[in-house]
Amino acid sequence: MNSTLPPRSGPGRPSSLLCGVWPGRRGLSAVVVDEYGAAHPPLLVSTSLPESRCELLDHIDSTEGLDWQLVIPDWLARTDLLAQLALAHGTAVWSVPSHLVDTVSVLGRVDRLPAHRLAAALARLPRIHFLRGELYRLRPPDQRQLNLHLL
Repeated sequence: MNSTLPPRSGPGRPSSLLCGVWPGRRGLSAVVVDEYGAAHPPLLVSTSLPESRCELLDHIDSTEGLDWQLVIPDWLARTDLLAQLALAHGTAVWSVPSHLVDTVSVLGRVDRLPAHRLAAALARLPRIHFLRGELYRLRPPDQRQLNLHLL
């Protein structure tokens, strides 16, 4: 998986739009939240079609502009293509560690809330100053090629 760095090591401020993602019964639920914390209507992403993730990224670009960032649980970033595709797409990705996801889940009563509400809650986390230090910014893998000299 891609290396992770604390947000202080790079551009550590969230953009004006953040998109949280949470798995639901019918696929991934994605919710864009604006700078005031208002959630836009949820978007459903099929988990059976890999191209649906690219369609999500393109849809957000076309409707919200290019200045947005993805917020995703670290376990989902490791197991789903969405985070890697977003990084390749040029979108910044915030990874939420499991202990923080567990806290949000307990407080949000994950068993009773729809996936889009938890996605919106995750999207708001980078805006909370004292929690931002707990999040990580994923970085795309280094694309430079190494020159190997054969002897």
